[in-house]
Amino acid sequence: MARAAAENESGPSAVFPLQAGRAAAMPRLLALDERGELTAAHVRLVAQALGKTERTVWRWLAAARQDQRFARVEASRFTVTAEIRRLLALWGGNAPRVHAS
Repeated sequence: MARAAAENESGPSAVFPLQAGRAAAMPRLLALDERGELTAAHVRLVAQALGKTERTVWRWLAAARQDQRFARVEASRFTVTAEIRRLLALWGGNAPRVHAS
């Protein structure tokens, strides 16, 4: 009992790597959902195995239902190109001015 209390205080620890676990769990949870068999216990089990909250797993399920997205979508990153460097030098490092031009 003391061990369970200690685990709850520090939060769940992941059993599987997050990306691999999410990609493996989402199709199974969706299949259960389509058959009407998905329960909060299923979501709780996945959340505990991945070290995430149940709310996070429910959000993942909502995204998977909407566009069949089983893994995280990587956001595009801003890249400083040679042209941007030239404009930054021209405008003395004034990023808003570079953006406006």
